[in-house]
Amino acid sequence: MALPATAAAVGLVAGVSFVGNWLIGRRIARRDRPDTAFHRARRISNRVSLGGLIVALWLVDARLTERLLAVLAPGLDGTDIGSMVWIAVYGTVAIVVLSAGYLGLFPHVRRARGTEATATTHLLRILRNWGSVLVITVVAVGVLHVGLAVIQFELGTGGGVGYVLLMFSIVLPVLYATAPLILRLGSPVREPTSDERERIERLCNRVNLTVSKVWLLKTTEQERISSTVYGVPSRRVLFLSDYALDSLDDSELSAIMAAEVQSRRTYTLVYEMVATSFVAVGIVACLELIALGTPPVVWVIAISSLPLLWVGLAWGGRRLVYRADAAAAEQVGTRQLVEAYTRRADLHDADLDDGGLRTLWSMAPPMGRRVNRLTSGGTESK
Repeated sequence: MALPATAAAVGLVAGVSFVGNWLIGRRIARRDRPDTAFHRARRISNRVSLGGLIVALWLVDARLTERLLAVLAPGLDGTDIGSMVWIAVYGTVAIVVLSAGYLGLFPHVRRARGTEATATTHLLRILRNWGSVLVITVVAVGVLHVGLAVIQFELGTGGGVGYVLLMFSIVLPVLYATAPLILRLGSPVREPTSDERERIERLCNRVNLTVSKVWLLKTTEQERISSTVYGVPSRRVLFLSDYALDSLDDSELSAIMAAEVQSRRTYTLVYEMVATSFVAVGIVACLELIALGTPPVVWVIAISSLPLLWVGLAWGGRRLVYRADAAAAEQVGTRQLVEAYTRRADLHDADLDDGGLRTLWSMAPPMGRRVNRLTSGGTESK
């Protein structure tokens, strides 16, 4: 497929994703209550956008990078730069398609939640977040190839399993270590005032949290409560939303922070990154089986096993979340943690349902299931 045709095809997929998400949002907004419409629309929208992304990436075949290099930098065609271009192209396509889908859904999300944020604000935030991840990933791959060149190790620029495994082994630690920088680049942040800093330090001492830096995320327009800790152990950074600081009392906020502390101690984020990468490697392996002309029965079985693999990995992720919740409840008290979760769900206009069968696919169990598990002493089976 020629470059103009490929660009047009990706643009068409992005347009379909935009319209599809807009129609989904409108239909659900007419049928559901405002407090449930947002979350139901987002769940369905994620599936539509993912389907559009898969189609778009399929349209952008691997030879596109060669044609781009031939047009932009003929002298670099066939070099290790091709790997960086390959990642940049696929990453850009992903950002375009997913952003289009989100923009289609946004008007209904804004109406359901009653926020004052504009589509431009959200789009810029998405582009900054995903763009930062893409840039750092491309740079990490470039460093990988430079290192391999230094030790004179030959590695093709294709998408084989060996290459993808080696790429993830470099990129994941880099993303984990640079997560504070990515979040700062991708989200509007500010320094806490002296009064805010004093309050945050008091809460950190209460939950035994030690960080080297504190940033406040500007989320008042989005009415989003967030408390996350990123970075390597010696240089951890706390990102706390200003909306959480304004909307929660000390008891509620300390409980939310305690849950985040325990989440880091159970390495929930690391598990999610590794599990997602494991599935990505499985997808590449299946594609390689097809490319090698393996009998259909082999790659059909391999592809069919991927959903089961993800369900198993998602189950493991939920175990870590439950373990972190139990540790946080032991630290601050079950009642205090449940009240904090309930308050956050109320501020987010979210129902405390148990998620049903869709929970099987998620590493993050619904808040309702987490609350039920805490109040029942952790006896639920799922």
